[in-house]
Amino acid sequence: MKEAAEHIDALSNEEIIDMATTMLSHVGLTLDDLKNKKVVDLGSGTQIIERAATAKGTGAVLSVDSRDYVLSKRSEVKNGVVADIRKGIPQIPNDSIDLLISHAGPPTISAVSRRKENVDSSVEEILRVLKKGGEARITRVQFDFIAQKHEKLQELLNKKHGNKERLTSDEENEMDEMWNLVKDESFEYLREKGIDIIEKETETKDWTYGVIKK
Repeated sequence: MKEAAEHIDALSNEEIIDMATTMLSHVGLTLDDLKNKKVVDLGSGTQIIERAATAKGTGAVLSVDSRDYVLSKRSEVKNGVVADIRKGIPQIPNDSIDLLISHAGPPTISAVSRRKENVDSSVEEILRVLKKGGEARITRVQFDFIAQKHEKLQELLNKKHGNKERLTSDEENEMDEMWNLVKDESFEYLREKGIDIIEKETETKDWTYGVIKK
C-alpha cells in the first residue's frame, strides 16, 4: 500500500482530477459540488479528492484515514488527519461538516462492518460531525456482519476467493442476488435505528450509494 501511495503521489494533477471525478461519480457528485462546503473524505487513502479539489480550486477537503502511511507527502496536500472513526475523530468539532464522503471506506469496509458495534459507532460519529441539513454519501452499503448470516453467500465467497475456484454463471447470479439482499438488509438496519438514509443509483445505474441526512 505504501508503494501504491507513492505511485499516486507521482501522478499529474490532470490524472488525479480524472481519478477523483470517477470516485465522486460513485456517490453522485462532481468536484463542483464541493464548492463552498466543508467536506470530509472519510477513508481518503492517498487524498485524491482533496488534491483534485485543491488543483481545481473547488475548496478545501479534510482527508481522514486510519493509516498514516497512505496519506500524501505532497506539500500542497495539507489537510490529512489520522483517525479511526470507530474511536471518533477528535479533530472535527460537532455539527461542523456540510458533506461527508465515503467512497471506499468506513463504515462499509469489512474491517469495520464485520462487527455491528463498529457500524453503530461509525454512523454515530458521522452524525455528530454533520451540520443540521448536512449529508453523508456512502458507497456499497453492504455490512459484513449481515453478510455473515447468509450461509450460502459465505459458501460461494469461500469457493471463489478461498479455494480459488471458478463459479458457474448460475452461482455468480446467485451471489449477486445475495449481495443485493445484504444491501437491502443493511439499509433497513440503519432505518430501524432511526437513521434517515435513502438508496440512490449512479447515472450509469451500475453503482448504488446511500445518502444519510441530518
